[in-house]
Amino acid sequence: MKTVELAKHLRKQVSLNQARYIEPGHFASEGPRPLRESIPPHWLIHNSTRRKTKTASYHMAPTMAAPEEELRKRNQELEKELKESREREEHMRKELRKVWERLRVAEEAEERLCSQLGELEAESVNQARAYNSHILTLMDQLSKGNNLLINNHPSPAPISIL
Repeated sequence: MKTVELAKHLRKQVSLNQARYIEPGHFASEGPRPLRESIPPHWLIHNSTRRKTKTASYHMAPTMAAPEEELRKRNQELEKELKESREREEHMRKELRKVWERLRVAEEAEERLCSQLGELEAESVNQARAYNSHILTLMDQLSKGNNLLINNHPSPAPISIL
């Protein structure tokens, strides 16, 4: 749709700018001269392309096919860029899915590790309590043994195990 609008705009510009075209063989030093109807438009020369010397410039004015061809080429370039952009977007979506899956796996692993760590901490606390209890029992037995030795031995020097 934009190509049609642009072509219409270019046609309008060409018709508005025809007053600035001069005939072939007309010199810049002579100043502008009105167009004659008998000269075909493709032989007309635009003021911006005329030479400042006494030699005539026989450049062809742009035809309507050139802007349309340029528009087609530009349209093809834009379509190619759009296709590449969509391919990049699809590639990035695939990469995002892969990263998302890796993140999900990492989060599950983290949950498992935290659960295992909690179990190990609980087990270590139970072991520490059991060890402490065992130490207290052994200290109590040593104390009783020491008291038995002291009470059963009538020596002047006390015997101490500790």
